[in-house]
Amino acid sequence: KNQLWPVRILTPLAGFLLITRLIYVGGIHDDALGGYYFILIVAGLMIGQRALLIFGVLSTLTVIIIGIAETSGLITTHFSPLTEPITVATTAFFILGTTFGLNYLVLRLNRAIRNAERNEAAQIKANQELRELQAMLEERVEERTSELDSANQQLTLQFERINTLQEKLRQEAIRRGLGLAL
Repeated sequence: KNQLWPVRILTPLAGFLLITRLIYVGGIHDDALGGYYFILIVAGLMIGQRALLIFGVLSTLTVIIIGIAETSGLITTHFSPLTEPITVATTAFFILGTTFGLNYLVLRLNRAIRNAERNEAAQIKANQELRELQAMLEERVEERTSELDSANQQLTLQFERINTLQEKLRQEAIRRGLGLAL
């Protein structure tokens, strides 16, 4: 980003100067006038919101200055006889209106981006907390399973002891039963 900074500034500036030169020669009715709208977008994308506003104001002032010079006869362009003050004012108004409209969109987009970044950060934090809770739950399940395995082993041992004692008692009962019969 920092290495490209000169290019990011020079590109819209060079475009602005080229369009201004074309309009100075061609006049306010020249098709090159639409290039100012393009420069607004390029400056906004390459440099930022302030550049959008600066180039918007520069373009508006340039249209007004060239338009006044053209309508007052200070400069002669291809369309000089067609240019009227209302054309200059309307063109300047549209450029300025476009500047503020684009600025509003940039503000809204920046706000949406900040909200998305906050939401993403919150989601990352929630996912981390969820992973921690899952790890705790898995640990508790593992502990509980170990406790249950231990209790099951103890019950199995007791069951085996009971079976052994029952078998002894059965054997004893059989022996006593035989002893009484004799």
